[in-house]
Amino acid sequence: MKHLCQSGIPIVPCTSKTVPEILEIRSELGLDGAFVAENGASLHVPLSWPLRCPMGAKVVGTYWVWQFGIPRQAIKDAFEAMNLTRSFCFKRLTEMTAAEVADVTKLDEEDADRARQRAHSETVVWGDSSEHLAEFISLLTSAGFCVS
Repeated sequence: MKHLCQSGIPIVPCTSKTVPEILEIRSELGLDGAFVAENGASLHVPLSWPLRCPMGAKVVGTYWVWQFGIPRQAIKDAFEAMNLTRSFCFKRLTEMTAAEVADVTKLDEEDADRARQRAHSETVVWGDSSEHLAEFISLLTSAGFCVS
């Protein structure tokens, strides 16, 4: 990695992690370039890079951000409109406390809190049957959502 950076070849992390998680990892690795968050939902490019900020991108802090995913609030609204929270037994990671997320994921509480800060996706902790999971997935995919 060091050789790539010294050669001017950027390392661009692409991950399912949230922006706060990636910022922490980049800091630990000494990276300062672009990154892709939440399974391709957003691309973050430093304003200092010699790239034009494309029309439609937003400037957030020291990055221009191109959002490919829908806002998490739209996912939450869809869950509520489809009565998913009344029909199935699950918890949304973003609505759990950091301590609850740490217990489920085995992350420490600081990392768990960063994992909760999703912008374009929603992780659920499933507490229902596998039959109901198949129905849940079917409802979401028929509404146009990707479920993995």
